[in-house]
Amino acid sequence: MRIKSLPNALGGILLSILCTMALQVGAAEKPYLEAQLQKTVDTTEGSLRILVFEGNDNTSFYEAPETSLPAVTELQKKVREQVVDTDPYALLKRQQNLFVRVGYTEFLPRFDLVMSKKIYSMSLLEQALLEIHSQVMKKPLFNSYSEFGANVLVKEQKIAIIFTSNESDAMVPDSKTRRQFLQKFLDAGYTYKFHIHNHPFNFDNPSKDIGGTTIPSGNHEFGDVGTYLDENKNLGLQNAWITNGFSSLHIPASEFSDY
Repeated sequence: MRIKSLPNALGGILLSILCTMALQVGAAEKPYLEAQLQKTVDTTEGSLRILVFEGNDNTSFYEAPETSLPAVTELQKKVREQVVDTDPYALLKRQQNLFVRVGYTEFLPRFDLVMSKKIYSMSLLEQALLEIHSQVMKKPLFNSYSEFGANVLVKEQKIAIIFTSNESDAMVPDSKTRRQFLQKFLDAGYTYKFHIHNHPFNFDNPSKDIGGTTIPSGNHEFGDVGTYLDENKNLGLQNAWITNGFSSLHIPASEFSDY
């Protein structure tokens, strides 16, 4: 039997239900960060995609959530299928042993330094940034050997996030656009609270170095460490976080020069 028409009242109820379902589907598809904050800038510079989010700060951003966001859950599932032990210290020891075998001894003390520190579970904000990175790349996080960078600034109960995605390489080069936005918020009285970026896994590396270690690259002149020191001196950066999709190393500005 086919219903040809519905009474007006019933039809109105049905339309309301369908609209609600559509809104729920739309809400589910929206990335967490876009649901919580307003995206005020979406631009590019060369191969980089640069987004700016603004809104109300929330302490839950900086805590580990009870349930991971879907994009992160999928990443973790795929990584665990490749690596039995995703403990951050085990990953660091694995990479350190590889460096010993190839004779790259200059970097070995840094592994010992990082392994002496507390490594945290990834925060909700870091998960949300990975989710945005996946959306920008238009592909899953697993086997996407690329990095994002995020500059998090706060002012009283407000937060501003400058997000940079580089889908073509496992590094995020500096950009004039990012610096301009950083200076804009600093001039408006914001404090540069966090520099956050990811260190992805790479299961296609011929050297068998799968990466995924929460250890800063470079030295006092370049790489992660050089960036932290420069932005602490010139922009007041207070903390640096490095995440691999599971865990996160937190480095306060007072320890930047230790690396």
